[in-house]
Parts: sequence; C-alpha cells; structure tokens
Amino acid sequence: MKYLKSHALTSPDLFDRPIGITLDELSASRNVNDLSVTALLVQAGYLTIKDQRNAAEVELGYPNQEVRLSIARLYADEMLRNVNRLEVGVSRLEKMLDCENVDTVVNHFNAVLNAIDYRQFPIRDEASCRSHIEVLLMGAAMATDVEKHSALGRSDLEVRTQNRHWVFEFKFARKASEVSRFLAEAAEQLLTRRYGEAPHGRELIRVALVFDAEKRAFTAWESV
Repeated sequence: MKYLKSHALTSPDLFDRPIGITLDELSASRNVNDLSVTALLVQAGYLTIKDQRNAAEVELGYPNQEVRLSIARLYADEMLRNVNRLEVGVSRLEKMLDCENVDTVVNHFNAVLNAIDYRQFPIRDEASCRSHIEVLLMGAAMATDVEKHSALGRSDLEVRTQNRHWVFEFKFARKASEVSRFLAEAAEQLLTRRYGEAPHGRELIRVALVFDAEKRAFTAWESV
C-alpha cells in the first residue's frame, strides 16, 4: 500500500481507465525496485487480464469488486490528502444520498471539490469530473457503476443506497455560456435513453449536472 501511494496513485483520473501492457513486460522477471507499477499490481493480484488486444498486448482490470473498492479508497485518500474528511462530511455521504434532496447532494459535491488545493485542481474535462465523483463515492464505501449499459446507451455514473438508485449524467463546460445548453443535453440523454429504469426496487433519481471550468464547481443541475 505504501508503494502504491508513492508510485501509482497520481490522479483519480486513472482509477477506471483501461490499462494496457505487453506480455513481455508482464512476464519479465525483475527486481521489485525495477518492476513497473502495472506489472507489480498484476503480481500482487490487484489487476488481472481482462482482454487480449493483440498478439503482444493485453488489457488489465480489477479482478473483483472488493479489490476495486480498495483501490478506490486509496485514490480517495490521494484526492483528499490535505482535506479534513470530518469537515467536508465524507462519512455522511451515503446517508445523504439515501435521505437528502438533489440540491443538498450536489452542494456537498461542490464543498468537497472546493476543498482541493487550487494549484493542483484536477478536473479538466468530463472524464476527470466523473472519475473524481466516482472515487469520492467509493471512498465513502458505496458501490458504483460507470458507463453502465442499457438498451439505448451507457450512463455516466450510477450508485445505489439502501432506498435509492441514483443516475448521474455529467457535462463539462469550458465557458459559462455553454452551461444551459449542456444541461439540456444531459437531461435529454437521461430521459430518452431511459437510464436507470431496469428493475431494482429503489426510488430512481436521475440528475443532469454541468461542471463550470471557470468557476470550478457544478453550477447547474436538474433532476428528471
């Protein structure tokens, strides 16, 4: 775990990205200090082969949900390295999603992101926005699904609590003038593609969110 924190966990952006490695690198016998981080994670069981890209390269992923959650917690620690978790209420996040309204939840996301040092502010696009919220939720021990497939498309992020099933659709606006258009697009996606409508026995809450790059916060959101 100490090795991972000092070598691998540079950004939560990397948490759910597909990882490629050559078979030569994977099978090479090296001293642990010379071994690549990716190869070491495979040797330790934190990554496993998920698919073969070609004759020389494979794609890696987490072997199970338990490992995925453990790695997410490490990324959450990295993201919140200089943040007081009690002050930003990370431990209350699951209860908040289970009981509170959309405004309270999104404002909480903003409060956590606002606590990140502006000199290292990590959200640069839609993918990094989604990955940071995903890592935050998993850091609070919640099960998430990213790009979950349905009959008409893939949702950005879904998360379950005891009584609710949340679906988030993210958009990233580089200019304030783009916010309203992106919000409408995200809301339409949620409705027309029927995200989250598979049977799950929970209250369904679907939220379109737009992150404003200039204000470094979610400035528009809508429940549909």
